[in-house]
Amino acid sequence: MAKRIWSDVWSNLVLVATVLVYVVYIALAGYTLTHLPPVPSVVETENGTVLFTGGEVISGKVLMQKYGLFDYGSFWGFGGYYGTDFTALALKVINQTADPPTIKVE
Repeated sequence: MAKRIWSDVWSNLVLVATVLVYVVYIALAGYTLTHLPPVPSVVETENGTVLFTGGEVISGKVLMQKYGLFDYGSFWGFGGYYGTDFTALALKVINQTADPPTIKVE
């Protein structure tokens, strides 16, 4: 009889923990959707030149998500598997476009 009581207690604890976890997940999802980070409508320089718009920011986010580039440089270090290694690409472009060094030999 005592074994059945403990079995019922554990079953109830697991059920309560499961329900609690899902309640927290739903609450966090709701909080995330209602507290989105601000995206400016337009970013301008001091003289009024438009640098980028809010639509361009959202388009960039969509592009990053499409190719999985938010993982680039992640904590685990495997983001480079999903997209272009922008560090290596930037170094290559800089190397190709930089002026060759001038060495004067006297």
